[in-house]
Amino acid sequence: MSQRLVTLSTRGFTLVELLVVIGIIGILVGLLLPAVQAARESGRRTGCVNHLKQLGLAIHNFESQHGRLPRAGTNGESYEDLSILHLGGKHSWIVLLLPFIEDQPLYDQFDLTKPANEQATNPQSPQLPQLMCASDDVEGREFEETDCPLCIGTMYAKGNYAA
Repeated sequence: MSQRLVTLSTRGFTLVELLVVIGIIGILVGLLLPAVQAARESGRRTGCVNHLKQLGLAIHNFESQHGRLPRAGTNGESYEDLSILHLGGKHSWIVLLLPFIEDQPLYDQFDLTKPANEQATNPQSPQLPQLMCASDDVEGREFEETDCPLCIGTMYAKGNYAA
């Protein structure tokens, strides 16, 4: 009797071939990842530039309506009072621009006759997306008043743009 040898012919990849393909894919992903990150950062930068443009337009609209530019902030009734930090409203320049950046409801919550730390609904504490640049991790950071004994515990939202 003659025995017949049966050979099995399998089609597939060897372990070495599979590792080479995985290595090549890894290199390609490694080359592509910085380009994707650069595109994301470019998009974030474009958003920041757009926020600055919107703030510039709001300042121009404020000037058109009031005949002057908004003050950087309010501490007292006159410019001489600016050196006394605990006088006046302590309202930021952005409060005056809220109606011009399409945030009239938040502006309506401010009582401009009262200091910022005595507002009934704490309208100074929410962060506005228009004031945050996506490239920075400012979201969630706040400023707590510590200089004024009557103001301790008052929280103020932070943003990326200042005047």
